[in-house]
Amino acid sequence: MGEDQPDTLRCAANLANDLHALSEVQTARALDIDTLDRYRRIPGKDHPDSLRSASNLADACLAAGRVDEAIML
Repeated sequence: MGEDQPDTLRCAANLANDLHALSEVQTARALDIDTLDRYRRIPGKDHPDSLRSASNLADACLAAGRVDEAIML
């Protein structure tokens, strides 16, 4: 289907959420960063999926103790 196809992006976001739930914080954060970059590039930075992805990344940043990054998001 391709890396930037909407269903692929949703799967990546879901996987990052699952990794976060399993306390794989750094891996989840890396996947969240990649997913957010692709969401912002394809549907655009104001698309609801992009905003949800930014929120997920902010949560991952908080869990990793990166409060300043979370606030910026």
